[in-house]
Amino acid sequence: MSQIAEIIKQLNIPEEKLKELAEALNSNPMAAMALVQELNIPPQVMQQLMATVMANPAAVVEFAKSLGVSDEAVQQVQDRLQNPPKS
Repeated sequence: MSQIAEIIKQLNIPEEKLKELAEALNSNPMAAMALVQELNIPPQVMQQLMATVMANPAAVVEFAKSLGVSDEAVQQVQDRLQNPPKS
């Protein structure tokens, strides 16, 4: 189980919501932020998640794949993060 999955498992968030979040991250990151807020993740848990991601960015990819997000969708998000659109 990924580090992120272990943390999120404690929150009892339905897998459907997590998949919805993963899809939103791919298509509309701003919508994903709204979904994160809807999940009402306690601040200390959010800090733990952020520390995990900052220490191991690959943990996000591992978590997404564990939810069944396709390799193609994961790669699209990685590409966007590495090459953000210029305004």
